[in-house]
Amino acid sequence: MKCLFFAIMALTSQGFACSEDEPFAQLLMTAHDITKMNAVSMTTDIAKFCQVNGVRDAEGSIFMQLGNPSRLNDDELLITSAAWANSLVASHDYRTATFLNSFFHTEKQKLHLSALEEQIEFTKISDKLNSNSGQIFDSDKREISQLIDKNMHKDADQASWFSIAPVKSILGCVDLKLNPLDHISCVKNLNQIQKIAKPVEGVTLLPVWREAINNPIYMKVFKSVAIKVMDLIKNDKVPTSRLFDDLKSEFLKTTKDAKTADQMAWNTMGILSSGGANAYLRPWMIGHSLPEMSELLNILSNGAMLLDRKAATKGFLYTFPKEVNNICDYGKNYHFWMTAYLAHQAVEGTTTITGAAAAAFSADKGYQYLKDGSGRDPTLPFTSSSLSTYNNNIRLDVTMSAAGAWYGATSVSGGKALNQDQVNGGFRLTFEGVQAVPLRTPEEMKGFSGSLWQSATLYSDWKKIINPDASFFYFKTQIGQ
Repeated sequence: MKCLFFAIMALTSQGFACSEDEPFAQLLMTAHDITKMNAVSMTTDIAKFCQVNGVRDAEGSIFMQLGNPSRLNDDELLITSAAWANSLVASHDYRTATFLNSFFHTEKQKLHLSALEEQIEFTKISDKLNSNSGQIFDSDKREISQLIDKNMHKDADQASWFSIAPVKSILGCVDLKLNPLDHISCVKNLNQIQKIAKPVEGVTLLPVWREAINNPIYMKVFKSVAIKVMDLIKNDKVPTSRLFDDLKSEFLKTTKDAKTADQMAWNTMGILSSGGANAYLRPWMIGHSLPEMSELLNILSNGAMLLDRKAATKGFLYTFPKEVNNICDYGKNYHFWMTAYLAHQAVEGTTTITGAAAAAFSADKGYQYLKDGSGRDPTLPFTSSSLSTYNNNIRLDVTMSAAGAWYGATSVSGGKALNQDQVNGGFRLTFEGVQAVPLRTPEEMKGFSGSLWQSATLYSDWKKIINPDASFFYFKTQIGQ
């Protein structure tokens, strides 16, 4: 099939080279109706697709915030937060610079370091890591625990979907058309999720943070795994295990109890996913800095992202579980893990597997639809083309979230596996079902995020544009649920 110029422009606001040798992102559109899009065909080269349409996608939202009509240059990329920088360019150089920036609190790190320069910087981190006490002072524990307790009684941040109580009836369990038993389970779990995951002062999973700060076992394990991550980075080695398994193994050594170790590893992934590459900043956002913990979390998030680049050469990603063989390295593994964590917590409460998965997935859909701020603008799906880079990024997010929902919900039995072809199939189905809808103007979308009525009436259009549920039900059948 020929790759039409206007199809390319619809696929990405920046455009990219397209040929018969690169069928990973071809649009099946006609010259007479460029607004009617039937499907996007992707090959198994999902890694390349993610880099073109996912990794670079974050730039689109930053352009709009800065009013910058051109692509970000190297300097501009590096002044963004770690989470944004990691999702902008999936390369060793950028992720190294991001890691060093965040660890040493510098405004701008030199790009394209030589091998010797990298070794010098990584050695500095290892030396600092060795001097890390791996402990939090009792006085610090008391102070930040009081702040967390206070925040847990506050209302959710207004920029989040959690601030709109009726939203779950619009976006949640009814939307997925579940059977009666699964529907009851979903509603129960979604109510619970709104309690434990509501963001306050930009921080979510406050009860989990409280536990990790007060139980010294967490810091001990954080340090052990951080040392392993840094050893792999310094010695330029490809990891042979996965981050989740490394955490479980270290927790088991300390607790001597498999169930406890498993839950603590899950809690750690919840903490990391609550802030992604910026998780290390969360104690400060709560109101009290914990430098020892922040250093370790930085390595477990930003350092681990460097290992993803190494592992990708062998066909897997270090930060994903071995049961889910994903190679879409677009810098946002936290959408997988947050949904997986919420589904895991739900299914532990003797609920149905489908109900747990549906509730966790619905929470992420609510986030994707209504999140405002921190690089998000809920009006953009309606004011940009169906296959804009901004919308493509949401599609990658919801596909990863769907995979996480089922992995977490089946975790009581070890987590059902999804191989690479199945994960890629989820991406394909998400894109194939996309429908074009008439674009709205920014003026028409004014007040959208604060209007429950407008949010409700436009949700059906958002579902046509993003097609969020296709991968959820596809993965359901693939794991035999």
